Amino acid sequence: MGYSGVRACLAGADWLNSQALKSVFSLLGNHDEVRVVGGAVRDALFGKPVSDIDLATVHEPEEIMRRAENAGIKVVATGGDHGTVSLIVVHADRTHVFEVTPLRIDIETDGRHAVTAPTQSWKLDAQRRDFFINALYCDESGTVYDPVDGYGDVVARRVRFIGEASQRIEEDYLRILRFFRFSAIYGKGSLDAQGLAACIDRKHGLAQLSAERIKKEMFKLLVAPFAGEVIERMVGVKVLDEILPGAVKPEGFTNLAKIEQKLSFCNSALLRLAALAGGNAELMDAWGKRLKLSKKEFACLTGLGRHVEAFSSKLKEPVQKALLYRLGENAYRQCAVLAWSLEGETADVCAWEKIVTLPQRWQVPTFLPTGADVLALGVKAGPQVGEVLAKLEQEWIEAGFVWDAQELRAQLKSIIQTRLKLMEE
Repeated sequence: MGYSGVRACLAGADWLNSQALKSVFSLLGNHDEVRVVGGAVRDALFGKPVSDIDLATVHEPEEIMRRAENAGIKVVATGGDHGTVSLIVVHADRTHVFEVTPLRIDIETDGRHAVTAPTQSWKLDAQRRDFFINALYCDESGTVYDPVDGYGDVVARRVRFIGEASQRIEEDYLRILRFFRFSAIYGKGSLDAQGLAACIDRKHGLAQLSAERIKKEMFKLLVAPFAGEVIERMVGVKVLDEILPGAVKPEGFTNLAKIEQKLSFCNSALLRLAALAGGNAELMDAWGKRLKLSKKEFACLTGLGRHVEAFSSKLKEPVQKALLYRLGENAYRQCAVLAWSLEGETADVCAWEKIVTLPQRWQVPTFLPTGADVLALGVKAGPQVGEVLAKLEQEWIEAGFVWDAQELRAQLKSIIQTRLKLMEE
């Protein structure tokens, strides 16, 4: 059965009926002149929340900008050669950004970028897109248009390239990762055989892509609903080796996804990346550099590598508390969950649950003494102040955090007296 032409209707959807979007439709014309395209339509049809809303139009960038300026809508040219402009609409004290792109066709590609030319054909515009599920359009009334007969892929929950898969990949090698990412979010059953074969055959083209583009796509893939199965397939066909070389551990990744679901733990791309590395600190360091992580992301990832070995299901509660105090709640929970996932099928579930949930049962105390307290007891300013505080803090931790303010002060005096005595000798 074919699905070409008009198919389905999204009338009544809150996102479609927003006043901000209605103002854009009003600005650019009727259903033959402007339509929502791609992700918003796809997600709405799959029953997922709609966030970013992109539109396609028959109008050229200059005409879009002219109309926006006349209507008092801020407009920014953001799409370079593609002609994309961003319309910034303020409504009800909220700022909405809509990317609007003229209908276009590809006339030249190099695996990373495409040279395009304008067209007035909705079908030609659809044919240049990557997957059938991304080539659906929706007008202001909610009517869904399907120029390339792709609505059936939404019904079947499958991800297929439009046209010849190898050719589409050669136009932009990032489409290899997008094939796996979309399959992990929207797919059902086996990966499309033709698409998979083309990805395997063209996998070396991933080396042409920037680290920034790879990271952005991989982070979305890592937290996708069916990432475990898809990642295992990527490992099996050696595609993942092209971007994350080394001893990848899909078993730990799969275990982590199950544990996160069991604990209602928020999915973290960095934590899942650490699980994929099997907790190997050197590998995480190399991957962090390979993906050009931000300083904060890199510190988080390598921190997991440094501290995960301190955790095991045999960990006694005093040691758990010391780790929680030192690492902080978020890092502690992530390290515990990561270590649990790496232990595999032999993991003691009850023991691990108790370790992970420690922050819910025990409030981390505050270390009260300061440098001023040390100086008040006769220690001269300098490095020795920090050394005294560090020794007191370590003894306080080893004592199980049970000393109150009076006991801490007494212990501080004892440390200083001992230190002064040693200096005199």
